[in-house]
Amino acid sequence: MLPRPSLVRGGSEFGRCYRACRARGMRHAPAPRATARERLRVICAAMRDRGPYVPA
Repeated sequence: MLPRPSLVRGGSEFGRCYRACRARGMRHAPAPRATARERLRVICAAMRDRGPYVPA
């Protein structure tokens, strides 16, 4: 798993996911885990579809 700062840094989709978790009241410890789960979901979908990840 990637270190937490790389998941939440900048304006990436995963940074927005982290900030949305925090805005919903999630504490810091579970928010990066939720963000990592989202990243894993994207990786699994790209592997399943056998194509590159294209953000919506």
